[in-house]
Amino acid sequence: MTRKPADLVPLLLRLREDLRHRLEQAAGRNQRSLNAEVAHRLEQSFQSELVAKTVADTVKATAADIFSKLESGELKGPLISTRQRKKS
Repeated sequence: MTRKPADLVPLLLRLREDLRHRLEQAAGRNQRSLNAEVAHRLEQSFQSELVAKTVADTVKATAADIFSKLESGELKGPLISTRQRKKS
């Protein structure tokens, strides 16, 4: 039988007692079951990875664009002045 993405499946998980206790405390504060707290935190970790990758990609693209404009002379400003002063 093929599982659907929304199917709930059991998962045996071994945790240190201190981590289980922290999860249980967080679940109480967030008014969730322990299971819901663990699932929520796992979902958040994947979202955080996606956000981090998006930010990194944006920074890389922006830096590449700035360096390209600097090399072509399209962009002028303090960065060029600072570099020219250092060469003098």
